[in-house]
Amino acid sequence: MDLDETLLDLIGGIYDSALIPDNWNAILPRIGTFVGGSSGGLFAHHSTRRSGNVFYEFGTDPDFRKIYLDKYITMDPMFGTYFVLDVGEVFSTSTIMSHAEFLQSRFYKECIRPQGWIDNIVVYLDRTPKATQVSRCFAMSAKVSPTSRRARGCGSWFRTFAAPC
Repeated sequence: MDLDETLLDLIGGIYDSALIPDNWNAILPRIGTFVGGSSGGLFAHHSTRRSGNVFYEFGTDPDFRKIYLDKYITMDPMFGTYFVLDVGEVFSTSTIMSHAEFLQSRFYKECIRPQGWIDNIVVYLDRTPKATQVSRCFAMSAKVSPTSRRARGCGSWFRTFAAPC
């Protein structure tokens, strides 16, 4: 399959996932492979309670979700950006701080480095007054993110999952 066919296949999978949410479990690793990411997921951050929900993920340690949500979400330097950067904007940690500074942070040393990651790239798919839908992949492509945003708009799964944040 050539690059165009692979991308079209991914786009179809993303739209299917908007209609059948459990399909995200299969499509997220394929997106990760396409963009060169080792792990990723779809999650929401609650803006006032500094909490979140991870809906789908791949390539993460089974305990990572619990540790991140219980302990590290409040020190994640990306957390504050979830509410100021534009939906659809692809960015990395270096958008908000130098990579050297990130590598010296407690968040990196205790949470990110043990996973074998060096950085992460994020795109916001949607935002409500209370929650931001995020696609976080440890390498995300701008080619795929607009499709993910549109597909998210086709399904009501985000609104269903965002409430319990």
